[in-house]
Amino acid sequence: MMDSGSHGGAGRAKIGPLYADKIREHMTAFIAVAADQPSPRWGKENFLRSLPYKWRLSMVAWHDETPIGYTIVSRKAPTRAHLHHFMIRTDFRNQGLGNRMMAELEKRARKHGFSELTLKVEKASLGARRFYSRLGYRQIDDEGQYILYGKPMEIPAEYTSP
Repeated sequence: MMDSGSHGGAGRAKIGPLYADKIREHMTAFIAVAADQPSPRWGKENFLRSLPYKWRLSMVAWHDETPIGYTIVSRKAPTRAHLHHFMIRTDFRNQGLGNRMMAELEKRARKHGFSELTLKVEKASLGARRFYSRLGYRQIDDEGQYILYGKPMEIPAEYTSP
């Protein structure tokens, strides 16, 4: 399947686990994924910060050998995972990759026994708020300039215990 767009590559992007060694190897490209976003931007210390379950849940989307999107996720509570950062390079947006990555993230979280996934969105980011709402995320709390969203998930019987 090939999505339309400037590259036609978002549909061919390979989504897989994210590991620290890949971040180190492609650090400049990971930082560039969010180059169009206002400061503060994520830097090396953010990408490599140790968080519970981070390397089991976080993912990367590759186009050829270049990262074009990523999710940084960790465990916030025994049954709650939190999406800290989710970015797709601007020239690969609006081609279905975000939907694919979120579906895979939810699948991974359920597999590891998480029954809820949360995330924060800036109030001013109306596009992101619509995106998450379409995926079934609902507002849990208002935290000033951010809105906390959450989505309950069914855990499969054969989950991997945290």
